[in-house]
Amino acid sequence: MIPDLRRLPPDQEALRWQRADAIRTLYDVALPRLAYWNYDPCPEHQSPEPLCPRCGGTFRRHQRTGVTWLWLAKKGLLGDPTGTGKTINVLGLLAMLKESGELGAASPAQRCVIVAGAAEQWHGECRRFLPGVVSVLATGTPARRAVKYADPWEVLMVSPETLRMRNIKRGDGSKSRAGDLEILEQFDIGTLIYDDVDAMRHYQTGTAYAISRLAERCHRVIGTHATPVQKRPMEAYDYLIPVGGPERFGPRAVFKQTYVREEDDYYEARDQFGHTVIKSRKREAGIRNGEQLKRLVAPMVLRRAPEQMDDVSVPELVPSIAWVELTAAQKARYAELKKGVLRILREEGETVERAEAMQQFIRGWQICSGLAALDGEGRGAASSKLDWVMDRITGDFAEDNAKSVIFCYFLPNLADLSARLTTAGIGHAVRWGRNQDRDQRHADLERFRNDPGCRVLLGTTTIERSINLQVARHMVALDTIINPARMRQLAGRVARIGSRQPTVYFTQVLARNTQEAAYPEILQREQAMADWLFDERSDLFPALTPAELLRMISGDPAVRAAALAV
Repeated sequence: MIPDLRRLPPDQEALRWQRADAIRTLYDVALPRLAYWNYDPCPEHQSPEPLCPRCGGTFRRHQRTGVTWLWLAKKGLLGDPTGTGKTINVLGLLAMLKESGELGAASPAQRCVIVAGAAEQWHGECRRFLPGVVSVLATGTPARRAVKYADPWEVLMVSPETLRMRNIKRGDGSKSRAGDLEILEQFDIGTLIYDDVDAMRHYQTGTAYAISRLAERCHRVIGTHATPVQKRPMEAYDYLIPVGGPERFGPRAVFKQTYVREEDDYYEARDQFGHTVIKSRKREAGIRNGEQLKRLVAPMVLRRAPEQMDDVSVPELVPSIAWVELTAAQKARYAELKKGVLRILREEGETVERAEAMQQFIRGWQICSGLAALDGEGRGAASSKLDWVMDRITGDFAEDNAKSVIFCYFLPNLADLSARLTTAGIGHAVRWGRNQDRDQRHADLERFRNDPGCRVLLGTTTIERSINLQVARHMVALDTIINPARMRQLAGRVARIGSRQPTVYFTQVLARNTQEAAYPEILQREQAMADWLFDERSDLFPALTPAELLRMISGDPAVRAAALAV
């Protein structure tokens, strides 16, 4: 036990940092019993049940180390894999802050703000594990939120969308910038947590600006993300800005010059006189001084690989790809799209704008998913993917009444699938943005978890984060997001601590002879930055250009070479 580390005086900050760096690699740390932590089971259980929203719990070995590291480091990134209990680490830190007097509502700089897309889930977990801490969820109209802000809260959960500043039109036609950030800046906030906020990868976003600005006022700042860095070295810099990255790395321009290897892309274009000229542009192509970069990043990040967490039982995740043929109607629409894309490539080539390329790419994505996404909701719209998943739900997935989670990006296709399940008499729940009733969403989730007759949960991007779906054996991604962090987050809904399944299956459904044929290689390449930085698998690969996006749709063989190029 090391209770003295919780009470280091300010003049021993250097010692605190040294011990934090040492603890980062320790196998275990003994925590004292925390007065504000709920260790007890609910009246319905004899011992704490992980899936029960009313039971408390104990800290696992890696969580004890995590809580102690967060306490000592004060600022840093918790990057443990999805499903291993990052929330418990952070809430354990808050329990220590409450016990030491650093968290409260009466004195200056004692309050904590948690910025999370799953703010509602955080609020529930805080009430579960820290019942003696006053927590508030910032939801509702601005007037209702203002009333909540005036309460004597100790921990506030707010979504990135609510926090960030935004443009508001005045009556005279002018614009002013306003948002809840300006309100929260009026409070003395000592601790800031930002959880799984993808917008932090790019410092120019409104969310990144708001969080970084709020972080300047806090003496404790913790970021959490299971996959914080993909694609580019500059994402590592941007995500670490609120936790002191610039102080450690230097200015952004210096970091880029020191650690980013750039290459020139040459392409043909026409000048103002119609003549063909050769132009070039820079792109990130790799890392320079890589070992030095790793040494700089390491003390700021606590990241344990699954094999280092021998105190938890996470089910084996078995990924697979199911290839389907488009229906005749889908093939006709995709052929029409390819014809237009080839014309754009002939006329514009490498000068095509990203917005135009993305518009064509998303249309192709919709066609591959199902024509309801293009033509509006209606039962039975052409979709080979919906046909495939219905065949599995009524067939292989029905064995032993196994529960399944189905992810679909496009709402009309999800509505179509829900109608098909209803017609087939298959009990299911739907979780999407159309349902804003918090109590109903919670009831639907509990029905999926506990009702044997509810075998399927359908979800859009609302199921990506902070939802525990350990009861499911199958996770099916009908639509693939070309972001490995988000796909891993999806898989982490079912492959996590507390699962009753020894094995869970994650299936991506992809359409043959379409842009989706290139997805596996691209996802592997996009993941490469994080793999390299954390010594997990491979090297850094370059990013796709807008023209390469269009070649993906058109079926140009060059896209495969581009996806695999180093």
